[in-house]
Amino acid sequence: MSEVETNVPLPFYPRDWMLLDEAVRAFVTLFGGERNRGLSLGLVNGYLQNAQLKSMFVSRKGAWKPLKASDWGPGKRTVHATFNAEGVWVEPYEDGVHFVGRADFVKLTSPASEPAASAFESSPPPSEPKHSAPAPPSRQVEPETPPKPKSVPAVLPTVNRGGRPTDRDLVLGEADWRLRHQQTKAESLAAFARELREWLTDHGKHRTKKTGDVMQANTIERHIRPLWSRHR
Repeated sequence: MSEVETNVPLPFYPRDWMLLDEAVRAFVTLFGGERNRGLSLGLVNGYLQNAQLKSMFVSRKGAWKPLKASDWGPGKRTVHATFNAEGVWVEPYEDGVHFVGRADFVKLTSPASEPAASAFESSPPPSEPKHSAPAPPSRQVEPETPPKPKSVPAVLPTVNRGGRPTDRDLVLGEADWRLRHQQTKAESLAAFARELREWLTDHGKHRTKKTGDVMQANTIERHIRPLWSRHR
């Protein structure tokens, strides 16, 4: 990363910022829950890349780093989430907390405002003059039809459209739960990966001939590394 961190105090108020985790969980709920988790994550990443959702990173040492739209995207930063968005993280891993602008979040999630009532509904009808000459018939002019605006397709990351849970979905959700609730005796990442593989072997009802064998421990280790680093 080329950004320069600074610990110079910045105006930081809860009314202006919210945790990225909270925003992602709210988007997942708004767009239909777990079945549309991939779509929700695609939208969040798209909002960050298109500057529709302001963002900020605060390191564990207290250094502040305002993030730009160009800081997000494939090969830079992307948002990920486990089953039902119980665990949310940014890759590549950074030791700190990500925030998003609360005003941008409200603007993206609030319904459109109701149109204001017409002034004619609240004001009395105008009184007719006592003596009025008949007005000449007016020529009806048809309004011009405005040209159709050209539609600009939104550019969003490729997302998973749902379907059966995969081994990766299951193992990330279980790993996040065990680490947050201290439900593991593993002393190393490799031992924790082997523990999760044993659990995954007994929870593979989703697996078919097409999906193949249980995920190997070294693959599990690669997937859960950010969660392990965060909680240990």
